[in-house]
Amino acid sequence: TSSYEGEREFADLSLQWRALEFGALSNVGIAVGVETQTESVDIDQGFATVVAEQDHQGAFVTAQGDLSAITLTAAVRVDEYEGFGEEATWRLGASFNPLENTRIYAALGTSFRAPTLYERFIYFGDPNLDPERGEAWEVGADTRFDAFGREDGVELGVVYRQQDIEDLIDFDSFFTYVNIDAARLESAEATLTLRPFAWLSGRIAYTHTQAEDASTGAALLRRPEQSWSATLDSANGPFNGQIGWRYVGERADQIYGDDGFWQGVGVAPSYEVFRASLAWTANENVQLYVAAENLTDVAYEPVNGFAGTPQALTFGVRLRAN
Repeated sequence: TSSYEGEREFADLSLQWRALEFGALSNVGIAVGVETQTESVDIDQGFATVVAEQDHQGAFVTAQGDLSAITLTAAVRVDEYEGFGEEATWRLGASFNPLENTRIYAALGTSFRAPTLYERFIYFGDPNLDPERGEAWEVGADTRFDAFGREDGVELGVVYRQQDIEDLIDFDSFFTYVNIDAARLESAEATLTLRPFAWLSGRIAYTHTQAEDASTGAALLRRPEQSWSATLDSANGPFNGQIGWRYVGERADQIYGDDGFWQGVGVAPSYEVFRASLAWTANENVQLYVAAENLTDVAYEPVNGFAGTPQALTFGVRLRAN
């Protein structure tokens, strides 16, 4: 008995420039871009109707270059959203190779996100939602070791990220979105990649996340504390395949009963899914593939009350014209 119709008209233009040498820098790349878009919605909720429109313009410039063993990156972006004014964000980063097989990197920057029309007007929405503003930084490293007769037989990677957000937009218990005054998200990720043969590689990753309302200490919704993933990739002649596994741990969420009624904030159960794919490249123009999602046909809900992908098998053909 209710409907939500949305439309987005947009146009963007980007230009890139590269140079092998530019002053003291090498492998220099610069990109600039502009975009404009208009979003409109027509919402009929039975008890109320909303017709709204929002314009957005943005421009950005990014630059990257090598200074000996250090790679430097920088970016700045300016956005103007109707009703929220103009906002500038930036990002700086550096990557250092102390050894040929080792990289250390770090980055810091700011972010801005205006609330969408959906968040402002759906159900008992708040048209006066404030935009999100954030600051984030990360530091990480990865290294490769000789193993299995290969220079990159073993690869290790670690990264730590921290993000502080003011006025985080999140779903509230009364069918609306609200601003959380201050939120902090911290995560640490570790990856291990093994390449025992030229035709076989395996990768496993683990992520630990701590995401909470900085004022109350309550966990933020739909951000699992633990998650795992693993893939096994094989490529031999015209054939290549992959087997993947993903585990998502328990997380706070809005809980709904089997009758569809809201039961408050609780804990959504963990789940794990498997997928597999196989492709055969007949020639440079034709590839046949098959992909299987949710191999074990497990019933799971990435967001409580919304079913995940059921067991599915997809066959396809990719064609390329020279």
